[in-house]
Amino acid sequence: MGIDAARLVADAAELAAEAGLAVNTDPPKTQRSGPFAVHTVQLSARRTDLAALVRFYKLVKPRAPYLAIGGLTLQAERGGNGVISARIQLTAVELAP
Repeated sequence: MGIDAARLVADAAELAAEAGLAVNTDPPKTQRSGPFAVHTVQLSARRTDLAALVRFYKLVKPRAPYLAIGGLTLQAERGGNGVISARIQLTAVELAP
């Protein structure tokens, strides 16, 4: 039950594309504790706008509690009017069999 690491990466790419974000993903990491596995993946989006990030958030929000944004870092791009770079940590919980 929940979302495994492979599905997390696939869902992250799908949601980002739907939101209009071009992202790079780091390999997922997993921490296990008892019957639970918490998977995280880091997404990097360069030269995007805040509207795309808000769309991404709105696509992730209904998938809670199994999928959530665990961290978000924004940085303004030099010389870009309203253009930003973002680093997003997406987290998923799985009940291990």
